Amino acid sequence: MAKSPAQDGQGPKPKGRHFKINGHYYPGVSTILRATQSYEKIQALARWRAQVGYVEAQRITQEATARGSLLHKLTETYFKGEDVALQLERATVDKVAAVSPFWNNLQTFLPRLGTPFLVESLVWHPVGHYAGKVDLACYWEEEGQERYPVVLDWKTSRSPKRLEYLEDHCLQLAAYADAINQMHETQVSQGILVISSPEALQVFQVDLSDYWPVWLQRLYRFWRKQRRDHPLAEIALAALAQHAADTDNS
Repeated sequence: MAKSPAQDGQGPKPKGRHFKINGHYYPGVSTILRATQSYEKIQALARWRAQVGYVEAQRITQEATARGSLLHKLTETYFKGEDVALQLERATVDKVAAVSPFWNNLQTFLPRLGTPFLVESLVWHPVGHYAGKVDLACYWEEEGQERYPVVLDWKTSRSPKRLEYLEDHCLQLAAYADAINQMHETQVSQGILVISSPEALQVFQVDLSDYWPVWLQRLYRFWRKQRRDHPLAEIALAALAQHAADTDNS
């Protein structure tokens, strides 16, 4: 299969977040989702920035990024059995104060999770040619049911969210799940999206089979934007057709 010099790891790195794997650049899942956002979503973001002002929008964005980074580091420390208190001591007072309400809510949920088999781990899809860092993959067990593997994503928010407004987060989980299955021969079909805000902790259990075809459509659009006859766009389209056929036959 022909690839551009950038994809082959030669020449400049492509725009957006990419991961160099076995000599090739794989676009990040978040990069793909950002590049294929709907016009309505782009306009909504532009209106928000205009409403609050550029400086305030930058402040909110940077604050959320710093808060999210520390929260992810704390969960990684927790699941690796390391000292969370020490990790907090290493952070600045301002960062600890900013993350504490979110972390306090989230850590009440963590003991419910089984032993993880991936923690802040890079995964990639050898066929779809995308990659990303998985927050957590572990076994989930509900009362009266057999345990099954799930992929989780931690998010912070200044206020509670409704699931219908979190489609891109669910698509991210669907993309990661199939990459995990390709790499580790697992059968991850369920995701858990955890949203921590100062006033609440929301735990959404998501059937990723509902989002997989939508992810393939976004993947197709991404590769078509790179080049109209891109072979990876055709692979995504073929996978979408196969999914439709499998659904019809089930």
